Amino acid sequence: MRKIMKLSTALILLLIMILPVFAEDPVINVLCYHRFKESKSVKDIYSITPELFTKHMQFLKDNGYNVVPMSQYVDYIDGKGKMPEKAVVITMDDGYKSVYEIAYPILKKFGYTGVSYVYESFFPGGKNAITTDMLKEMAGDGFELGCHSYTHPILTKRSAEPDDAIYANWLKKEIITPKKYLEEKTGLKVETMAYPFGAYSYAVTNTVKAAGYRAAFSVVPSYNTLDTDRFCLKRTMIFSSTSVKKLKQILEKKPIKLTQMQPPEASINSEGPPELKAVIAEDSLLNTATIKFKMGNVALDESVYDPSSRTLTYDYKIKPLEKGFHYARVCATGKDGAEYEYAWAFIVGAPVSMEALAK
Repeated sequence: MRKIMKLSTALILLLIMILPVFAEDPVINVLCYHRFKESKSVKDIYSITPELFTKHMQFLKDNGYNVVPMSQYVDYIDGKGKMPEKAVVITMDDGYKSVYEIAYPILKKFGYTGVSYVYESFFPGGKNAITTDMLKEMAGDGFELGCHSYTHPILTKRSAEPDDAIYANWLKKEIITPKKYLEEKTGLKVETMAYPFGAYSYAVTNTVKAAGYRAAFSVVPSYNTLDTDRFCLKRTMIFSSTSVKKLKQILEKKPIKLTQMQPPEASINSEGPPELKAVIAEDSLLNTATIKFKMGNVALDESVYDPSSRTLTYDYKIKPLEKGFHYARVCATGKDGAEYEYAWAFIVGAPVSMEALAK
């Protein structure tokens, strides 16, 4: 009997150790829209027709997705409350008037809300820009306002490599100043930021933290979990070519958990890395023959996976990465036929001193 009890205790302890690894990690998808209109130009990839947007929202409703307000999601990150299964957050960048004229009534029809990310130099602008009154009316129905910077630049791109102090002050102008402006202009809270062009680094995220934002979003196309850094949150861009079938594929991706990635998330590297490296926490659900890196949307077919150490590598010694913002993904097909991934971003460029950022 004692042997059985000892065995049972050992089994319970083993299950406690294993379950966190195998447990379903709650996934939150954040979708990024821009303009809502009919476009005659095939090059206008950011304009979503009212018909397509309606189909997207109908798909969410018909398939049990729960569109939640941004504030609810950020509260969840803070440990307040829970998120429903299949949670989705709707975001709309730049501050076009079509957000109010087209997206707003469609979202209201489905009982959904969203957040508008506005940048100061465009708001309130010309005939295509959303107005203060429009934002206030939307806020009355639970819609929220976020910041999209001052002038919509690539925040990680240093003009002619200025010294750290100049760059740090420029970041403050682009990140801190517009938050104050938007709040004073509209009377609404601005608690989250969307990085222009999705680019971020530790220099950017540190400035965002100092400005008092609760969270910030890239356009690295992937999902979020509680493990995702709140200032490196992922969003998937929705284009004019994003069919309902494609939207389904985006939302059905499953998470891969990493214990290590090289280069690290949001790091700035003076030279291109000699290799990409990722260590996977658990691969029993994956077809290990399919595990590989993608850099952006390009599959790195020469990726090498070592099942014994669960380590994926790709050699960059022959052709180093160029300067700029890069996002990498670990991708695989699961034994269940689903697509799994993990995504993160890093910079190749001039590092910034923490002292300059702190001043």
